[in-house]
Amino acid sequence: MPATVAPVATSVRANFDAWEGTFVAQEACGKSEEGDPKFASHRIKVVKQDDQWLAEITGDGYQTATHLRARLEGAADHVKLTMVEALAENLTDGLEPGEILLEWKGDGKRITTLWKKLSPLCEANRVEPQFTHSRISKPK
Repeated sequence: MPATVAPVATSVRANFDAWEGTFVAQEACGKSEEGDPKFASHRIKVVKQDDQWLAEITGDGYQTATHLRARLEGAADHVKLTMVEALAENLTDGLEPGEILLEWKGDGKRITTLWKKLSPLCEANRVEPQFTHSRISKPK
């Protein structure tokens, strides 16, 4: 994570404590025309840094190499992950700082993922509530 990210201008900050940790999701969409498996793994690590909640978003797999930093915004039960910057390994084009990449609805345990500017590998996963991220770690 970077040393400093410009703070969000807001009078009320949501409490995102329930979202701290690492979340994953897997996609499998059959095979490509060439017979290669269409699979992607998505990982989002959420941390608090200097009074801000940040997420490092990684998506790797079939025609996927997404490596982004985002800021958590919104309410504790409806989180918006807004792009801050692309990381060095990122190969995903067409994303700009300030755009909502995806949204999470839930309580940090049961999560529904709503894809926005960032797209899933399988378009069928764009439909709510088919696609979810699952927590794999939480700080002690």
